[in-house]
This record gives sequence, C-alpha cells and structure tokens, in this order.
Amino acid sequence: MIFSFWVWADSTNNIYSKNSPIVQAVKKVGPAVVRIDTEKRVKIGYPSFPYGAYDEFFRRFFGEDPFLKEFFGPGQDKARERVITGIGSGFIFDGRGYILTNDHVVDGADNIEVTLSNGKRFKAKLIGKDPYTDLAVIKIEGKNLPVAELGDSSKLQIGEWVIAIGNPLGIQNTVTLGIISALDRAIPRPNGQGVMRHLIQTDAAINPGNSGGPLIDVNG
Repeated sequence: MIFSFWVWADSTNNIYSKNSPIVQAVKKVGPAVVRIDTEKRVKIGYPSFPYGAYDEFFRRFFGEDPFLKEFFGPGQDKARERVITGIGSGFIFDGRGYILTNDHVVDGADNIEVTLSNGKRFKAKLIGKDPYTDLAVIKIEGKNLPVAELGDSSKLQIGEWVIAIGNPLGIQNTVTLGIISALDRAIPRPNGQGVMRHLIQTDAAINPGNSGGPLIDVNG
C-alpha cells in the first residue's frame, strides 16, 4: 500500500508565492520611496583673447567694428552659466515630509524636486547634511504621505535576503533583489580623505540613480 502525502506550505512565507514576504515588503515600503531631481547652477569661465600688444594690428585690419572688438578684444575673463542636473532616490521616514537621502545627491543643489511613487511632485528644501556619513535630510510640504519605518541594521545577517528600491537611470521605483554579501565593510572615501566604515555589502543590482534609496529586509 502506498500513501501519498501532501504538504501545504504557507504561501505568505514562500518566496516563490505571489504573496511572498518580498512582495509584501515592496508593497509596504515602495510608496514611501521617492525620486529626487536636482539642478545646480555653475559658472564656467573662459578667457578673453588678450591681444594687448597687437591692438594696432587689429585696429588696422578690422577697424572699430564693435563685434570684433568684443570677440577679439581684451578684457576680464568671461563666464557662462550652466545648469547641471542630477537624479537620485530617497524615502519618506516621517509623515511631516522628512526624506532621507545621500548627501552627494543634493550637495550644492539650487533646486530640489521630489516625485512620489504616485506621480505627485513637490519642491523640497535641504534641512541638514553630513558629508562624513554621506547622509542628508530634505523636506517637502504634503499631507497623508506614505512613510517607511527605519530598521535596525545591527540585526542583519550575512546571506539574508534584501531588497533595493530606487530610481536607477531615472526609471522610477525599480525593485531589485539580492542578499547581504558582507557586513562592516570599509572603503576609501570618494574624495580620498579617510575611510567609510561599517558599510553593508549587497549583490542587489544598483545603478546611478539608486543613491539614497532604501535597502530593506523581507519584513520591510
């Protein structure tokens, strides 16, 4: 006699289920993840043509033409204003509109615009920043904002599933999955001054634009 046994797995704990913990975590945190667009105005200088000693030469051949004098003539170095745009991610951690992101995402920005997952846009202002930890807080004025709860990274374990949510290459609210590859990593700072310590290493796919977005566990 052969007995056939059926084992029913709890679909809420099965990562392959349509209602898996990963899906639930994304539903929980995703609405609080925002896109951050920045504009920075910079002046780019270029020198005037200093004909100086050749003044008589130019005058003889070109006369007093005002355009040529402006183009070739001596004077102070000139500058043109250029707008540099940037993009990053962040997440709302307080219902009053406070958003956590990376310092390098908003550093030096003249204008900061935040787009929610539902498409609503807000002007944001910088509240505070810490270049040493590369963290910054910005704020928008809105009501009934979705909020993501801050987690405790000290409880993470190597090999644990994690989820990155952000705006890689400007593609809003993109979700990638990976594991904790290592903990307490240290890498040189981008500016070459010192070392960044106590970092979390993950193999979840991350691209430009993800900066500032959350890395969450399967509990959200």
